[in-house]
Amino acid sequence: KEGRKIRLVFVHIFKAAGSSIRNFFGEYSKRCNTSFDVAIACTGIKGMSIREGNWKSGTSHKCKLKRSLTRSGKWISYKKETPVNTTYLEKNTDILGGHLPLGSWKASSDNPKK
Repeated sequence: KEGRKIRLVFVHIFKAAGSSIRNFFGEYSKRCNTSFDVAIACTGIKGMSIREGNWKSGTSHKCKLKRSLTRSGKWISYKKETPVNTTYLEKNTDILGGHLPLGSWKASSDNPKK
């Protein structure tokens, strides 16, 4: 269902069962027909960048999608750099996981980019 109001963000803390939790959310998403995106390189992004919709730190370092599970149950692995942006997340993502700053999804919806 596009545009769900309730979403979940899983903040992966380094060396703290992240793979097990990712596997859990992948299975959960398959069974419940929800989407799950795994993002990488997001550690240094700032709230302002998220609110602006571009999810980056500095001028070039962007948060990227590594894998996605679509609502229809298909896994997509990204071979090319696929930047995360608020427009994509709002339309396609029910669960977002990765090395993210706390409050990432809240920051993205506080002042959505028009």
